[in-house]
Amino acid sequence: MSWGRHAEFGALPVGHGEVYWYGYAKYPPGTEFPDELAAVRQRFADWHDAAQALIAGTEPDHLMRHDVWVLDKPLKSYVRGRMVLIGDAGHPMLPTLRQGANSALEDGVTVGRLIPPHTADIPAALCELDNQRRRRTQRLVKQSAAIARIGAHLGSGRKQRVRNAAFGCIPAGLAQRSGGGFLDWQVPDQR
Repeated sequence: MSWGRHAEFGALPVGHGEVYWYGYAKYPPGTEFPDELAAVRQRFADWHDAAQALIAGTEPDHLMRHDVWVLDKPLKSYVRGRMVLIGDAGHPMLPTLRQGANSALEDGVTVGRLIPPHTADIPAALCELDNQRRRRTQRLVKQSAAIARIGAHLGSGRKQRVRNAAFGCIPAGLAQRSGGGFLDWQVPDQR
């Protein structure tokens, strides 16, 4: 993951020699470009060689772009009657923490563990699901916003230089320990 002026670029291997990459840039909702790949190339034109190589190796039909949505206020509950919101429907977050899809998978696993087929007391199971997931996911939403403030949303110039200098002073072990708290999720016990 790399931070730049009002943007972020990241990549990770997904197996079989393939790499998933993303470019996150702050634009008004609904912004569209006639040629999305050309827009990405232009937006990240002055970024590092690894980003340039990944973008250059991308076919136009393999590019997906969409708006990023967050809620102004967190929901008081993810449950209403026999319906439950999971993933971005309940807790949309910025991609800066890279936990959006992961938290949706956690939601799905939790639904499967707490509400197995033929559960007699659906309302109680949904209440337990809401209690378990809402606290964690809302913490992830807050963390993704905090990372954006010091990363992709920071801007340019002096603020970036100060941030980069400060990050350079943090011992690697401390940075790793402090940044990994969101990885502490455990599969809930099955009902």
